[in-house]
Amino acid sequence: MRFLVTALLLIPAVLPAAGCSTTTHGLADSQATRTWLTEHAYRNAMITLRDEHRGAELRGALFDLRAVPSDSPLAEIQITSGGDNLVVPIDHIRQVKVRNRARGALEGTLIGAGSGVLLGVAAVAVAIAVTGKTHAQSDFMDSGPGDRMFTLGAIGAIFGAAIGSLTGLILGHSDTLRF
Repeated sequence: MRFLVTALLLIPAVLPAAGCSTTTHGLADSQATRTWLTEHAYRNAMITLRDEHRGAELRGALFDLRAVPSDSPLAEIQITSGGDNLVVPIDHIRQVKVRNRARGALEGTLIGAGSGVLLGVAAVAVAIAVTGKTHAQSDFMDSGPGDRMFTLGAIGAIFGAAIGSLTGLILGHSDTLRF
């Protein structure tokens, strides 16, 4: 039981280190950049301007590409920040970062469940290696090592998924477009 507690306590330490993010490097006039901006339009974003513009950040900005005709070069984007509508030349922007909390929760759930299974199975393997007993007889379980690994792996998966989804919901998945 001590190993299960240790394994479950390690899960929150593992998840933040596995923060999920995607970084895309784009050219201002490429179709891939236009596609990325179109897919992420109308989401809250943090837009960082280049150093020559004092590295200003626009937090919580919504950006709209419909102001730019699709057949023209991508020269500027329209940004709504704090009730103001700004038109910013694309070459003034260093990066656009968008956070998706639902995707973060899904990824956290999957990473947490996988970590929990691994830690639960590892706890049983360590217990067998330390004690030398392959069969457990207690009020909790009266089984062989395979049954214990399955049970503790399932418990670890449940706790890991719960902790992972909460961590992913708080941190979110971030998509970053860098120029």
